[in-house]
Amino acid sequence: MAEVVSHTERDRDPATVSFVEIQQEAPPQAMVKPKRGASVKHRATRPEGYKRLYSITEAGHYLGRSSWSVRRLVWAGALPQVRAGGRVHLDIRDLDEFIEQNKVREESG
Repeated sequence: MAEVVSHTERDRDPATVSFVEIQQEAPPQAMVKPKRGASVKHRATRPEGYKRLYSITEAGHYLGRSSWSVRRLVWAGALPQVRAGGRVHLDIRDLDEFIEQNKVREESG
């Protein structure tokens, strides 16, 4: 059986880490498979620029709005949708364009 090494000893000599210790450590968050129905904020994140199409819920998190608010924007035609396989997706470029079009500067009086 492998010898358990304290964290301070392990930090000094990475070769002393045993396979058993590696298996017992918790996997990084990006490697954890989300539970069915888990909210988006708990899902693994991808590097910026990797994902182009977002679900309604993901778009809501991106815009800081609820998923129903995003649905209303889609229904009103303010956000274009991409339909694929019966699912509705929103293009990240359209979300960014929506943000830019709705920016408002307050005039100082």
